[in-house]
Amino acid sequence: MGIDQFKPKKDNKYKEGEIVYAKECPSIPLVIRRYVHRVYYCKIVDDKEEDELVYYERELIQPLEKA
Repeated sequence: MGIDQFKPKKDNKYKEGEIVYAKECPSIPLVIRRYVHRVYYCKIVDDKEEDELVYYERELIQPLEKA
């Protein structure tokens, strides 16, 4: 143990503020609020009253690129 345990990890795929979608409901856009201990805390875009949703990286997908 040491001070390194308190440094932020750089193993996350998505960055804070990025728009993603949950695999279980890919029609609702989510914004990444924070990433802590391999867990993403998200909010539904444009929904201020909804609680935070919690996902693991494997449960999220990136938006499809438009051609």
